[in-house]
Amino acid sequence: MENENRLEVRDLSVSFRLNDRLEALAVDKVSFHVGHGETLALVGESGCGKSVTCLALMRLLPVPPARIVGGEVILSGRDLLGLPDADMRAVRGTAMSMIFQEPMTSFDPVYTIGDQLAEAILAHERRADPEAVTERVADAMASVGLPDPKNLMRRYPHELSGGMKQRAMIAMALLGNPEIILCDEPTTALDVTIQAQIMDLLAAIREDRGMSMLFITHNLGLVAELAQRAAVMYAGRIIETATVADLFHEPLHPYSAGLLASVPRLGVTVDKLQTIPGSVPGLADRPPGCKFAPRCDYAEAICREVDPALEDRGGRLCACHFPGVANGRQNRERGIGTGPATNSVGTVFCGSVLTTIPPARQWS
Repeated sequence: MENENRLEVRDLSVSFRLNDRLEALAVDKVSFHVGHGETLALVGESGCGKSVTCLALMRLLPVPPARIVGGEVILSGRDLLGLPDADMRAVRGTAMSMIFQEPMTSFDPVYTIGDQLAEAILAHERRADPEAVTERVADAMASVGLPDPKNLMRRYPHELSGGMKQRAMIAMALLGNPEIILCDEPTTALDVTIQAQIMDLLAAIREDRGMSMLFITHNLGLVAELAQRAAVMYAGRIIETATVADLFHEPLHPYSAGLLASVPRLGVTVDKLQTIPGSVPGLADRPPGCKFAPRCDYAEAICREVDPALEDRGGRLCACHFPGVANGRQNRERGIGTGPATNSVGTVFCGSVLTTIPPARQWS
């Protein structure tokens, strides 16, 4: 019987050496899964551990200072963390590919685009026919909407626009026909018009090829546009997982509610956007108890002393002593003033595209 999940991450932990004596966890027992043909969004502010998680899955972290200290990464039945280096190199670019965050710096400036895409094939097929490789590269570039691919193959990275380089990077990720693509904020450096085009392209690729995606972002509009489920990450831990509709309509964790409250909404005029005070704690500055407590308007004594476990909340997971408090579910019972109206999200900005959030199921 085929496993219902294409990727399963179980208790993944990654530490970084801060100095000769101190080592700190950047990713702390992170668990999630991605189904066949599904897109899971990994959401959070910069510094939450999203990119480190992604690089750990590919085993691309620099060792030292980084070190994977525990967990399992199961891709189609194989534990990638237990593979020898040679076997893991065979996985990268074939079973699992990655679209990196910065297209402007991800290509080598001294090689042509064609040579660099061809390398992704030749790394796995050293005896491949050169003419066949050229045709495969041209076909991949055409499939992502790049015009006149054989001409572009002879050009260097600086001769392509940011959007063209991002499309070329997506083409490189597709060359090995991977089972899953890891997208590490692939639209960060692009203007909103190109961003919308890239999002449409990624959605089309998922539908046409049936691939799974792990989409890393801090942009909730993009989450609404592309993903079916979302996992919210804070200070190296998953603090909430839910379907995108449930998360947008009724976030359970105050951090999730704060992220959603900062999203602009159509038809609502405000003097200034809401923000979450403070910033994500550094590796050496993580507080005891709930790591979000110093920034949380609803924190109580237990929050500062006991770190809440990630527990099932009616088919969803949430790590909070008072789940739902920020959207008013428990405010009336506990005599606290109501928080941001995060359950009123209907239409949000997704780059230059307006995205409507589907209705949520009833939570109990």
